[in-house]
Amino acid sequence: MSNDLDHKKTFRDICKGFSVIESSVGKFFVKHISYEDQTDLDDLRENYYNSAKERGLPTLKEAIKNLQEENSWTQQEESKLKTEEDFLNNLINGKKKLYLKSQIDSHNKQIEKTQQEVYRLKNKRSSLIGNTCENHSDQSVTEDFIKRTFCKDSTLKELAFCDSEFDDLNASIISELVILYSSTITKISDDNIQKMVLCDFFSYYMSFCEDAFHFYGKPVIDLTHNQLKLVLYARYFKNILSDSEKIPEEYKKDPEKLIEFVSANENAKKYKETEEGKASSIVGATKEDYEYLNMTNNNNAKAVSIGEEAKKKGGNLSMKDLMKMMGEQ
Repeated sequence: MSNDLDHKKTFRDICKGFSVIESSVGKFFVKHISYEDQTDLDDLRENYYNSAKERGLPTLKEAIKNLQEENSWTQQEESKLKTEEDFLNNLINGKKKLYLKSQIDSHNKQIEKTQQEVYRLKNKRSSLIGNTCENHSDQSVTEDFIKRTFCKDSTLKELAFCDSEFDDLNASIISELVILYSSTITKISDDNIQKMVLCDFFSYYMSFCEDAFHFYGKPVIDLTHNQLKLVLYARYFKNILSDSEKIPEEYKKDPEKLIEFVSANENAKKYKETEEGKASSIVGATKEDYEYLNMTNNNNAKAVSIGEEAKKKGGNLSMKDLMKMMGEQ
């Protein structure tokens, strides 16, 4: 999703509280869930999990142990996955404290690389594991989502399927509906809502998000999750755009870059208030770093490369290593 029309459609669907799905068995109006709906489904997830466990289905932890005993998935592979996940979390948390663009860019490259490795390892493990209590509960809840959210018309008063009608659907139809539902949810993901509120067309609405009741015409408790996210993200980015000076135009439509820029400048401000930061230059800063922070460049030292440092440590950096690179002990 990248163009304004897609984001306008997302905005329309969020305001209406439903999305329309065309399938081989008809047209459906998919209700966006509320806090109450989510809580009910979370309860069901727990019930499905417990029921599967009582029937003898292995938990994820038990299934992994069984694979290790069969030598299909080794302890070394599981340890590597855990190490990569920890490293990824360290990178994500460590990036929040950075202010040099060169280091932020290097972190982002390392984050992307590590995410790919985590995905590869998880995908391999998942292909070997088979059914577990977690998989069973997730699948069952997804089917319940369809039962509870697929409606016959835009009034959302009549569900498309009763339990017996849904049970009579063949597996291929259920699979089709699950795929269509997942695609619909993806279009209204947090990332896409953030991108939407930064679109030019939404600028006319942004200031009105300060009052959710007048924006939607109903109490906050009656809003869907998506409606709440929209006003919260709109408020958040409105504050950023109104309080931050000299934000480059190329960052104003990109939520991730916008947040990085503001965070970096806040971190740089804190750094400049320290004794070390009062010096005429920043150790490790490049010319681009100074431009990014709207500062005078008096130092052409080479920035520290996260990737290079990781190689020196055998491919992985600990949180202590990251903090040392950021000037913390």
